[in-house]
Formats: sequence, structure tokens, C-alpha cells
Amino acid sequence: MSTKLSDLSEISLGTILTRVKPKSELQSFKQISTISMQELSYICGKDDSSFDEIISKIDIEKVDKCLLTKENDIVIGLSSQMAMVITKERANSLLLSNFCLVRINDTNLLDPYYFAWLFNENSIMKHQLTSSMQGQSYVKMITLDVIRDLDLDLPPINKQILIGKIYYQSIRKNRYERRLIELKQLLLNKKIENIL
Repeated sequence: MSTKLSDLSEISLGTILTRVKPKSELQSFKQISTISMQELSYICGKDDSSFDEIISKIDIEKVDKCLLTKENDIVIGLSSQMAMVITKERANSLLLSNFCLVRINDTNLLDPYYFAWLFNENSIMKHQLTSSMQGQSYVKMITLDVIRDLDLDLPPINKQILIGKIYYQSIRKNRYERRLIELKQLLLNKKIENIL
């Protein structure tokens, strides 16, 4: 079964920070944890470097104008073209305008982890994204219209859940294996230095 992403979810652009941050140091503000590109790269398994939590200062009177994440939301980097799922721990984080948020209406129809696999790894999805941006010579940013218009192939929900679990487990497994290789190399170098 194939359907458009916009039929299954609400899709929103992140918050433009300059519109909600305090104009002066004297204004009251709230500090809100903020999703970063480094976090997205780490979660998607593209970068093993740890990331520091980013905190944004938001004008206390403009907090309600901010786009905050909820558990099982999908965050898409508009320039990186990567998607991640928001966990319970990252709910209520600020999402900035270099991201878009996909909030699924019914997770019995579309599993967020399956969508992350589909968006990040599926060749048919990659073809949809690249064909929609042909002719652009500058930094390739995905538009919200392109995301809304994505055609999704939806197997039964139990298969979606299984694919999503396998995908996220493989990201973690690959990260551990890369770290193990690094540690083995460090140990080998230490042995060689001891010989010298």
C-alpha cells in the first residue's frame, strides 16, 4: 500500500531562533534543550563523536511559539537529508528551522522507526528526494513540500516495527564494532611502543 506522508502526519518547519530569543539580557527567558545537527548525525550512525547538549535561551513570552518535540516525532535535517526518531528522553526539545518535524497521526499505520529507515536508507526514497531537487546547484535543502509529497510504501505495521527495530539495533551494533576496532588499534600501538 502506498500513500503520501502528508496523509499520515502533520509536517512543520522548526522554530526561527531569532524570532523567539530575548532581545536583551534584561528580558526573562527560559532555557530549552535544543536538537542539533551533531545529535542527528550521531543518532543516524553517521558520526560517532559524542555531542554536547545545546541549550537555547527563549523569551519567556514566546515559548508557546516554539516547536517542541514529542516522543515518536520524526526530525528531518533539511540539508543533511537524515531522519531520526525522538525518544522519551529528548521530548520537549526545541527544534530549529534547519529541521522539520513529522508528527505521525496514527502509529498503527506508520511506525516512526520504519520511516527513519525508509528515509535514510531506502533506494526508492532516495530517488524521490534526488529527483525532486534536480537542477539545484547550491546546498541541497529539502523543502517541506517535497517531504509532504513523499510516497511511502507501507507494509503491515508488524513488519514496519520489525524493520525499524533491526535498523536502530544495527546502527548501535555498528557503532560498538567501530569503537572496538579503535580500541584494538590503540592496544596494538601500545604494544608496539612497548617493544621500542
